[in-house]
Amino acid sequence: MANSLETPDAQPFDTGRKDVLRHVRYEDLLRVVGSYIDQHGFADVLITQLPDGILLKGTVVDRTNRNANERIAAVLFTNDDVIELLDASERKRGSTDQLRSRWVQQQS
Repeated sequence: MANSLETPDAQPFDTGRKDVLRHVRYEDLLRVVGSYIDQHGFADVLITQLPDGILLKGTVVDRTNRNANERIAAVLFTNDDVIELLDASERKRGSTDQLRSRWVQQQS
């Protein structure tokens, strides 16, 4: 009797992450995308990882006029854009490892 859990013809699973972002932790990736979301007033967001980068979709409230207008917006962060955002974040805040060690020290 064959084991139904075995898949002899299984293909490698492609996560969609290009080699340039394989070393990036989601913790860091979501931090920089979250910062962009907050800075640009996005709400009800959808973040999708694509082979070419990160797609952000959401509702943006435009408050430049007397009346607030909602609109749907989308931004594609290319892999290069993501690396630049991560580098800028690290220069501003320090590396995540530095932040984590400070947090562990504060908890002690």
